[in-house]
Amino acid sequence: MADPFVLPLRPPKRPNPSSYSSSSTSSSSASSSSGRVPTASKRVAGIFQHWRIYVLDAKAQIYDLGKLRDMIKEGGGKLVGSTDEAEIVVSATNRWNRVLRWFSGKPPTMSIVRAEWVIESFSSGTLQPIAHYLVAPTGESAASAMPPPSGGPPPATAPVPVSADLSAQLDHRSAYAPERYHPLVCPNERFVEQLRVIKRERELDGDEVGVVSYGRAIACVKAFPKKIRRGEDLRGCGGVGEKIMALADEFLSTNRLEATERILEKESYRTRQQFARIDGIGPYRATALWNEGFRSLDGLIAAGKATERQVKLAEDFDLKIPRDEVTAIADVIVRHLRDAEPEAQCTICGGHRRGKPESNDIDIVFTHPEVDGERGLLKRLVASLQKSGFITDVLNFSDVNSRREGGGYRQSRSFDTLDKAFVVVRSCKETGTTHREQPIHRRVDLISAPCNRYWTAVLGWTGSTQFERDLRAYARKQHLRFDSGGITTRAPTREEVDLSFARSEADVLAVLGLPCVPPEGRNAD
Repeated sequence: MADPFVLPLRPPKRPNPSSYSSSSTSSSSASSSSGRVPTASKRVAGIFQHWRIYVLDAKAQIYDLGKLRDMIKEGGGKLVGSTDEAEIVVSATNRWNRVLRWFSGKPPTMSIVRAEWVIESFSSGTLQPIAHYLVAPTGESAASAMPPPSGGPPPATAPVPVSADLSAQLDHRSAYAPERYHPLVCPNERFVEQLRVIKRERELDGDEVGVVSYGRAIACVKAFPKKIRRGEDLRGCGGVGEKIMALADEFLSTNRLEATERILEKESYRTRQQFARIDGIGPYRATALWNEGFRSLDGLIAAGKATERQVKLAEDFDLKIPRDEVTAIADVIVRHLRDAEPEAQCTICGGHRRGKPESNDIDIVFTHPEVDGERGLLKRLVASLQKSGFITDVLNFSDVNSRREGGGYRQSRSFDTLDKAFVVVRSCKETGTTHREQPIHRRVDLISAPCNRYWTAVLGWTGSTQFERDLRAYARKQHLRFDSGGITTRAPTREEVDLSFARSEADVLAVLGLPCVPPEGRNAD
């Protein structure tokens, strides 16, 4: 099926289409929208294995519930007789108020998925990510820009089960984040929040070793599947040592960390945090400015270290972006993208794709279906958005990939060489992106990728930071180098790995020998 986070544009064509099997996307979408149950054309045995599933007797005029149950049984699922026994409840309606009637008005504790999850898993022969089909409490689709099936990721507090097959592969004690599942909200979230403050101070101090150490520890705690009862519970988790276990014991005894409280009380920490939020400054420069004697934003402006415009933008960037506003802004950008290139494909990545209810910024990766067809597309898109007045500022623009001669791909030492533009857009009622009367500035990162590296770009820009850091580390273990722009062998050969066959992130991860943890399981920060 098509990724529900991919906007409704055509999938990329391949340099040699004859070498690939036809996609089932169109047939799946057609069957979903019509309500008809498809006939299985692939091996489906075991795809629902170990799940206890209940099918609500609702909207039978649209779906043949008997056939839905047959598909579940043929796929190895266990049909149960009541919602109380179920791990997953399948609903033919995505209206939350109707679903709630089956639970006497009380919020259900299991996952409620739309019938399309069964239909599309059965028709494709592959278990689809449950989180993409959850019935949201609002009863509305996650974004008007998304194709059916709509429903976005779950609310932050909703349980997101992992398929039985994937669970068998994942071990929360694994050394690398891509081998673990990291939910958006974990059972030990309060402890994680305390550790984040310590990690942030290490970033401001330029302590790279400390940043890596705390980053790995946070990821391990995020992946821990239950409440920590004592620090010793974390022993054996990759990235957790005696110090973190001692901090866990302290937190469990006092519900706080003394080190975190000391940091939050420091004027130097609060001021450097304020400086670091300004575009072009960052944590290291913020500390340098503190050491030079600067203590306020007004002081930075007076000394010419920052402009009033930069400070205003930083204030707006501090305000989180709700999911509906993310998709509304993406709608505007997609309209311009379609005008520039009707066959383009794009995906909203970042925290939005990982299921966050609010985002710090918006990351959109797009491609053109023809080889080299993406060259110059970013420049045309940005120009169109500027002309309309939607883009107010361009913070950074790089089209090094479009300007490079001879094709192929060359990895940079520090960052991928994909074309990218970091821009500021004007979000307000006038632009149709929010109900606010007064405009608010939102940061959007636009990334243009060649069609044969589109899925490495989606994988790289989905995050989280620690997930990507461990992904690169795992690639090194395989004597490969990964970034958002592709995979190469390591020095001295640095040969590009052919990814033209890739039709999903799973194909890219398979090259590295990794399972495909769904986006909502990559919240490792």
